[in-house]
Amino acid sequence: MRIQWSTLCLILLTACSDTVPTEQAFQLAERGIISASLTENGELAFVGSFGEGGGLWRMTDHERLFNWNHSKNERTSISASAFSEDGQFAVTTADREMVLWNASTGQPVRFWRSPSKITSIDIARQYVLIGQANNNAVVFDTIKGGIIGSLQHSDIVSGVSLDDAAKFALTGSHDGAVRYWSLDNGAEIYTWPHRTPIELVQLSQNGRYALSAAYQGEVRLWDTRSGELIKELYHKNPGIISARFSQNQLLLGTSREKVILWDLVDYKKIRTWKIPNAGPWHKAAVISVAFSKHPDGYRIIASDGISYELGQL
Repeated sequence: MRIQWSTLCLILLTACSDTVPTEQAFQLAERGIISASLTENGELAFVGSFGEGGGLWRMTDHERLFNWNHSKNERTSISASAFSEDGQFAVTTADREMVLWNASTGQPVRFWRSPSKITSIDIARQYVLIGQANNNAVVFDTIKGGIIGSLQHSDIVSGVSLDDAAKFALTGSHDGAVRYWSLDNGAEIYTWPHRTPIELVQLSQNGRYALSAAYQGEVRLWDTRSGELIKELYHKNPGIISARFSQNQLLLGTSREKVILWDLVDYKKIRTWKIPNAGPWHKAAVISVAFSKHPDGYRIIASDGISYELGQL
């Protein structure tokens, strides 16, 4: 009996990796990327690049729509960004600065300066969740223009995430704690401990799942309704730096040129892709991932400035 290699990959639940063809690639920045984010449907992307400043891209035809920098006549080194759940607004950060942008007009809406360095950011509805180096995450109201609450840790807040309804928040810290909060009253609902500093947290759009990834430690999937651990995806983190949920899948990007797709029905790994490296001395990190409505299925952005469209199963 002869089994084709692609079939064997599926049988083994994708211990195999598919190398991404170069024809699926598009260059967004020549000198590499500091930060990047995609809308939930993968149709818009923000890219903060070395020496080229920030830019909003339409990914369906790879057109750069607007240049986004924090000051006129300046190319800002933007360290983090995020889109609202509907893709209408985006936030960008540089050191202690945050700017809210209208993605339709390209115009800035609000500017805010943090008392501490901004480490991570997310946006949903009218609220922006801001992780800071002073051990606090704060909730910023984009309509009223001020801070409405603070979420405390005992060390640097390294990751933040909101559900699409902006009802719940997830924060992770160098103290190894992941905290799940109600934004109705600022109450802490759960604390999930890790042995090492938290590198990334991500809530699913509907708020059902929480993902936590620790430095060289565990990568865990949590049930936000019960607070129970659903599955430890990895005992040792494979370098996960980006994540996105769909209704029944989880897409992960790593610092080691890998994109990994998990099933949220059976909680098994479905597929792994490997993107081309950035040269013999540099490995390309997958810094943003999205589930695309485009027939190709998945869209990612790598630190070498290249975006890829990955095919469906």
